[in-house]
Amino acid sequence: MPYLTPRRERFDSKAIRVRRMRAILGAAVAAVGTGQRCDARAGARRRCGRVDRDMRRLIAVPCEGETLIATLDEAAGATGVLIMSGGNEIRSGAHRGMAMLARRLAAGGTPVYRYDRRGIGDLSGENGGFLSAQADLVAAAAAFRAAVPHVTRLVGFGNCDAASALALFGAAAGLTGCCSPTPG
Repeated sequence: MPYLTPRRERFDSKAIRVRRMRAILGAAVAAVGTGQRCDARAGARRRCGRVDRDMRRLIAVPCEGETLIATLDEAAGATGVLIMSGGNEIRSGAHRGMAMLARRLAAGGTPVYRYDRRGIGDLSGENGGFLSAQADLVAAAAAFRAAVPHVTRLVGFGNCDAASALALFGAAAGLTGCCSPTPG
């Protein structure tokens, strides 16, 4: 059976796709420096809204002679979520999935902290897998609590081998619970 595409895409030429991408990039470039976030997915139409520049910040976390990099999505809630990406995944997640999840949770009032383990992405250090991630998890949880002192409960969220690391080392990091969308 041949692969069928929707009618509107079947007649979509490269020139039309290039014009759409230019419209999207133009909207994004026009928003730079103005504090605006633009969404130009519907052709040349744009929706813009203010971006709270204080909502997301990067934090350097010392860990056994190395430095972890973390992203904090701030919110006023008393329960925080610490996201640990699985495998060799960086803190933004596949296709920015963890970053989008963090933004949505923070918009709903839950502070979210995502970090890269040693040896993941551009970080220095040795990536020893999830069995050697205890020091990283403990350091990340301590930095999260220091950065957001109003958090009284800390829940770990991880997929793949991060779920296993959270189950094994979550208590040592002071987590009050763990959640995993996939089995570890």
